[in-house]
Amino acid sequence: MRIRTITLGTRVNIRGPEETISRGGEFLKIAKRAFEKMDIEVQTVRISTQPFEDHGLKRDDLLESICGLEHISKRYGIDFLSIGPATTPDAIDLIPDIIERTGITCASAWAGDYGAGIQNDNIRSAADASLRISELDGIGLKNFNFTTIANCPADIPFFPASYHTQEVPTFTIGMESGDVLYDAFKVGGTLKGAGMRFKELYEQSLKTIENSASELSQLENIFFGGIDVSTAPSLEKKGSVALAISNLLDGHFASPGTLSVCEMITGVLRSLDINICGYSGLMLPVMEDLGLAEASDNDQLTIPDLLSYSSVCGTGLDTVPIPGDTEKRALENTIRDVASLSIRLNKPLSARLLPMIGIKKGERTDVHSPYLVNCKVLPV
Repeated sequence: MRIRTITLGTRVNIRGPEETISRGGEFLKIAKRAFEKMDIEVQTVRISTQPFEDHGLKRDDLLESICGLEHISKRYGIDFLSIGPATTPDAIDLIPDIIERTGITCASAWAGDYGAGIQNDNIRSAADASLRISELDGIGLKNFNFTTIANCPADIPFFPASYHTQEVPTFTIGMESGDVLYDAFKVGGTLKGAGMRFKELYEQSLKTIENSASELSQLENIFFGGIDVSTAPSLEKKGSVALAISNLLDGHFASPGTLSVCEMITGVLRSLDINICGYSGLMLPVMEDLGLAEASDNDQLTIPDLLSYSSVCGTGLDTVPIPGDTEKRALENTIRDVASLSIRLNKPLSARLLPMIGIKKGERTDVHSPYLVNCKVLPV
C-alpha cells in the first residue's frame, strides 16, 4: 500500500501566487518526509486551487497567468497542479489551450450536480474539448489531465477532479491500495468473509496514516480534510483491483457476480472507521489497472459494463481508451450517461475518456507512460 497523493487545497492570488505556492510546497515537503520516515511511500504531492474562472481575468491574461502558476509550482516541487472545474461552455472551451501550454496542470468540466441537474451545454463543450485535446500530441495522452465531473465535492485528493473553494487551506490524502484488496481476496471464500478480511487489513493500515496526518495538522496548523480511501490500483499484478475481484469470483473480471463484488467493496470502504473524503469508492481506471487492461484485450469488458459498475462504486469512467475516430455525439452521450447516473444516485462520478489518435475499434493503444498500461480501445 502506498500514498498516491498528498494534496493541498489552497486559494491563490493568480497575479502573485508565489508566496502561497512556496508555503504549500514547504508543507507538502514536510508531510512527505514524515510519512517516508514511517516507511510509507508517497508517490506525488499536489496542489489544487479555486476554479480558474474565479480569477476574473480575460482569456489571454488568464492563460499567461496559469502558465506562470505552473512554472512556480514546479519550482517548489509540486508534481501536479489542478485549477478546478469550468462551469460554462466558454470556460470549458479554454481548457484545450491550457492543456496545450502546460504539462502538470489539470482541469475539469462541470456536468452538473443533484441540485442544478444536468448541464447539457457544458457536456457538449466537454466532448468537443476532449476531442481537441486528443489532437494536441498526436496520440491522445493529453486527456490524462482532463475530466468531466458531476456531483464532485471540493478537496478530492485525486486529479483531475480536484478543486478547492474555502479560504482555509486543506490537505487530503489519496491512497493506492489495490494490493490490500488483492491480499484480502486471494484465498477466495464468501463475499462476507472477503469483505471482513479487507476491512480488517485496510482499516488497520489507514489508522496509522490518519493519526500521523492529524498530528501534522496540529503541528503545521493546516486543516486535515480526510483520506480518500478509494482502492486505486497499481500497474503491478498484485496491485490490480480487477485481478483481485477475479480471484474472489473464480472467473474473469466482468463475469457474472462482478457487480455484487463491486458493491461489497464500496460498502466496506464506506464503513471504515476513518475520516474519509472524496470518492471513497472502488476505482476502475482501465489503463491504470493490469487486470482491467487484460479484460479489454480479451474482449471481456465494455463501457456499458463500466457504467453498470459505476452505479455501486466510486469514480465513473476513468482512463478509458476509446477509438480516435469516435464521433463527438457518441462521446457527448457517454459523458451524459455518467452525469445522469451521478445525479440520479447523488454520488460523485467523473468521465475521463481518452480518444487515441489513429487507433480504431479492435486495435490496441501504443503509449509510453509511467502511469498507464496499453490495451484495446473500448468502442463508444
